[in-house]
Amino acid sequence: MPTPASVILCGGQSRRMGRPKASLILDGRTLLQRTLETLQPVTSPVVIAAGQNDLPINAISGSSLILVHDAVAQQGPLAGVAAAYPVLVDRAEIVFICSCDLPLLKAGFVARVCELVGEFDAAVPEHGGRRHPLAAAYRVAALAKAAELLAGGEHRAMAWIDALKIRRIGVDLLAGVDPELQSLRNVNTPQDYAALVRGG
Repeated sequence: MPTPASVILCGGQSRRMGRPKASLILDGRTLLQRTLETLQPVTSPVVIAAGQNDLPINAISGSSLILVHDAVAQQGPLAGVAAAYPVLVDRAEIVFICSCDLPLLKAGFVARVCELVGEFDAAVPEHGGRRHPLAAAYRVAALAKAAELLAGGEHRAMAWIDALKIRRIGVDLLAGVDPELQSLRNVNTPQDYAALVRGG
């Protein structure tokens, strides 16, 4: 399989956290830096969809790194997906899309999810009765549907995957690369962040 691309979505307002999640520090690195370090060995290019935010990218480098901005602010995750589509359409077939607040994301998890797309439009992990569209792999062509939905006023990632032919990935298919599914653990609140820092 050709090397997949990846997109890190950093355009959210972090209302529950109260400050930008991309800038949160864990073990001396921002969450954005940690995500990049995980993705760069297994995906290329890596697209940072920054919304219209300022990001902590002074310590980030690499020829395979592309920065894009949402055309309109505060339009949800599909805005970042739509912004990434034009730069990926001729560069990759498969793209792993994630939020910037997955501090325990594993490279093996990313590679495995991308492998599982197969003939589907997307491979979406499912755990505890929840689908995780922002830790999932997509055919790059499917990003055009996100742009279409956004133009029609739809902002929800769930609406996007509902419009696609998806493969739901259960725990059994990911146990070999991430037995505890730590890759799906996100950080939404100050309490989540405090627990992460404590190692809980």
